[in-house]
Amino acid sequence: MVNGPLTIGGVVYFGTNRPAPAVASAADLGEARAYALSFLDGSGAGAPGGAGTRDDVYSEVLTGGGLPPSPIAELVDIGGTIMPVCLGCGDRRSAFEAGSPPIDPNPVWRKVYWKFKNDK
Repeated sequence: MVNGPLTIGGVVYFGTNRPAPAVASAADLGEARAYALSFLDGSGAGAPGGAGTRDDVYSEVLTGGGLPPSPIAELVDIGGTIMPVCLGCGDRRSAFEAGSPPIDPNPVWRKVYWKFKNDK
């Protein structure tokens, strides 16, 4: 892993780089890949946008190679509609293209309490 991971919608996104063998006549940046894994058990998360299955380890070779930037996410207001947007989150050939992770931007918030067996 060569960048900071991002967890959003139950999926961890991160990038890797595999150096290429040294070639005397050319500068090669190696193979850069983007990955998407379940944050619960590390199983494959499938490709964003519904392609593939949850059992597939999703990875995509990124165009250009090198060290991919860390994925980032934000909620964006587009004409009054709140949309989740993520850069570097999967099904793109470039780490700079935007995608929309499968999350609800307006979740219901509630308090959660728990009690240990020996609490009084």
